Amino acid sequence: CCNTPGDADNGGDVNIGDVTWVIAYIFQGGSAPPCMKEGDADGGGDINIGDVTFVIAYIFQGGSAPVCL
Repeated sequence: CCNTPGDADNGGDVNIGDVTWVIAYIFQGGSAPPCMKEGDADGGGDINIGDVTFVIAYIFQGGSAPVCL
């Protein structure tokens, strides 16, 4: 199901909305990403705060692109 790695909200691209989706999922009991692999932006095997920082670095600092493993 991983068409756009890092696209946790399945909106078609990677943006700040994906960050807020993952934060809500982790800390507020929000909905799981439609494709869990897309939410696991750093390819670490689970969705956690590391994925949030990974996507923020990608969007705002030119960090590595998200991956799907």
